Amino acid sequence: MNTPVPTLAELRKKPHWSFSALNTFLNTCSLQWAFRYVWKLPSVSTPAALVFGGVFHSACTFAFRARLAGRDLPVTPALDLFGDLFGQECRTGEIPVQFREDETVDALIRQGQGMLQTLLADPVCRADRIVAVGEVFQVPLPHASGTEPKPLIGEYDLVVQDAEGCTIVDWKTAARRWPEGKADSDLQPTCYLYARSFADDTPTRFRFDVVTKTAKPTVTHLETVRNEDRFLRLEALLQVVTAMVKAEHFLPSEQSWSCSDCQYAEACNTWHRNRARVSVTSNRAA
Repeated sequence: MNTPVPTLAELRKKPHWSFSALNTFLNTCSLQWAFRYVWKLPSVSTPAALVFGGVFHSACTFAFRARLAGRDLPVTPALDLFGDLFGQECRTGEIPVQFREDETVDALIRQGQGMLQTLLADPVCRADRIVAVGEVFQVPLPHASGTEPKPLIGEYDLVVQDAEGCTIVDWKTAARRWPEGKADSDLQPTCYLYARSFADDTPTRFRFDVVTKTAKPTVTHLETVRNEDRFLRLEALLQVVTAMVKAEHFLPSEQSWSCSDCQYAEACNTWHRNRARVSVTSNRAA
């Protein structure tokens, strides 16, 4: 009897690390990470860009699962799905969606549908031999002494195959084309190829399919690989981060790109007062 494969939602209920969580801690803001994952503060709003990206992934998953099942890419149904899901999330979601001044629901739906149509028409995407869509993974991670082990979890958007082996594909939406070298330095391929290394010995690569939010959307395919040394570096990073979390070494990133629409801006604005109050009280007592 086959053991049911847990869903990503089920894996998230237990202690874990993910690329998004690690990336938030290292490259966005460790204080934002703590607000979300340690103190579990409720979000006062959700940036429209975050909703946009999630709905875009859902529509892509729907379309490429049809391809995996041997059917043609359902372009029109995928576009309709994007519009329905985005409108629903924005108008009836539990947490208010935060829009920038130049954003509206209808304009973002049109933009997303144009980007989705461009991706589904791309010759590379149409030629890929798909072997998995939305494949969930969970792999063990080394842990620091005295801490509970946490696995690395996540989900591959696509796994495609050719004569040279497998390629993990991840869909990205971006305001503009990515600069040269970004894929080679990005943390996500390291995390995902590290996880894939536990599966088998098949040579594996990673490819970002980046769709731009420009008037005329473009698709760029950026392929990259990782070696054993990068995996050792990832393990070292995780051990240091684990120690920092245990010591509650959380700091605001004062000029982070995410500050403008951070869900925890109010809590961040008062963070230093709470810490300073403890410090001042201790000094005066001494």
